[in-house]
Amino acid sequence: IDVWSFVLSLQVRLVLDNAKWTYLGGFTEDKQKNRRRRTASWLRERVLQLGPTFIKLGQLSSTRSDLLPCEFVDELVKLQDRVPAFSPKKAKDLIERELGAPVDKLFKEFEDRPIAAASLGQV
Repeated sequence: IDVWSFVLSLQVRLVLDNAKWTYLGGFTEDKQKNRRRRTASWLRERVLQLGPTFIKLGQLSSTRSDLLPCEFVDELVKLQDRVPAFSPKKAKDLIERELGAPVDKLFKEFEDRPIAAASLGQV
């Protein structure tokens, strides 16, 4: 449902961004650019919430300035090197589930703060 909600919301936003009659006080290119910036920011935030697969799609999309408006490319390019880390609890839960033992039994030391985070993992 999350994915379909995202797709439908994005489609509605894109239609409204391009429908000149939806601009209060009349359509101008500046108003459209501002609205596109807001939509692009919303898109990036939503992609981050949807997880690694969508982050990868966002990263790939950020390289396609031939297909997307510059406002979208400018926002999606942030996914290339600014993906937030997930919580230490989530990291520990994942390690324990995958390796079948508590983190404190598996490692002598375990830092809660990650060194780096990326779309598909963190260290």
